[in-house]
Amino acid sequence: MRARGGAKCRSSRAYDETWLANPDRFEVSPDLPLEPGYQPRLAPNAVDSVFHFALADTAPDAWGRRVINRIHAKARRDNPRLLPLNELDYLCAVDDFSRI
Repeated sequence: MRARGGAKCRSSRAYDETWLANPDRFEVSPDLPLEPGYQPRLAPNAVDSVFHFALADTAPDAWGRRVINRIHAKARRDNPRLLPLNELDYLCAVDDFSRI
């Protein structure tokens, strides 16, 4: 994903210290080892997600993105100052309790 101005966007995730201390802990994603501190992710290419695998899997598919884009386009007609959507916007727009 590219941010405004062409800069690449990143995401990061950190485990809570109590989770790391829990004997029943587990990695929530294969690309998130059980380590303290923030673990950044930068999409390796333009079609890959900026989110770690477990979060990227919950993002909308192409059809879902089209629906979100149409809703956003209608909202932009009423408020042209709305910014274009980014990957976090798509992820947060998924209104599906069983997905998250």
